[in-house]
Amino acid sequence: ASFAGQRAANLLRSASLPSSGRALDVVQVDAKGYFEYYPSTLRCMVEPEHAEATVLPLPTGVLVDRVARVAPSGRDGGGGRLMLASGRDLAYDYLVLATGSGYAGPIKCFGGAAASTAAEGEGGHA
Repeated sequence: ASFAGQRAANLLRSASLPSSGRALDVVQVDAKGYFEYYPSTLRCMVEPEHAEATVLPLPTGVLVDRVARVAPSGRDGGGGRLMLASGRDLAYDYLVLATGSGYAGPIKCFGGAAASTAAEGEGGHA
């Protein structure tokens, strides 16, 4: 769950369909089973034990899986299906892709989790 993805999901959950007033059914899919709070990564460089605090649980209801394929239903943009790596198939009316971001900077989590940053970084500081 990226910051933008979580924000979009929260906004959509508080919305409703204009035609019926029915609440939207929002499904989030995330490939990781955790959320990494990257703004706190700098602190880990001077305080490696802080790394565990940067790994947070995902919000309730997030499916831990990877999107393998997006199949729109037609040219009109009216829905489609997501095929997940697990083989699960999800239908959608509207799709928001919030893929997160990356950067080439020298400070980031190694191996995909902040906890490994502490383990890899402890021996490297003088």
